[in-house]
Amino acid sequence: MGCHKGKIDVHKIKKIIIVPHRERPPDIDGKRKVFVTIKRLRCTVAPSNAKAAQLPVIQPELFNLNESVRKLRQTLQTLWNKIARLKKEEEVFRKTVFKVRRLRRVAFNNLSRHKIHKIIKSIHQNRPLFEKFQ
Repeated sequence: MGCHKGKIDVHKIKKIIIVPHRERPPDIDGKRKVFVTIKRLRCTVAPSNAKAAQLPVIQPELFNLNESVRKLRQTLQTLWNKIARLKKEEEVFRKTVFKVRRLRRVAFNNLSRHKIHKIIKSIHQNRPLFEKFQ
């Protein structure tokens, strides 16, 4: 699943917009959001803002594919399961992170370099989120 890591908050995902393969996913608020290619389907993950909620979901009948609607539903279910797993992983990850002092020193337990980079980046962007860890 080709997904741009760290670009979207999985907790804000409300809707998946399906577009035909090779077609550019629709812009959401003028920006291209995360899109995932599963087999021959490309899905754009829409955040929970008002404009994204108004975007239409392309009907499965419009696909020029040999896949049945049942297979399409299974594919989307797989995507939702992966999103749910991401949410769970994020919760576990947040529990392992805690603030040591008022300085920006954070204690890490069994974290990869990528996650450490992500958490440090989010400290700079969103200080209030980490106030509860002190």
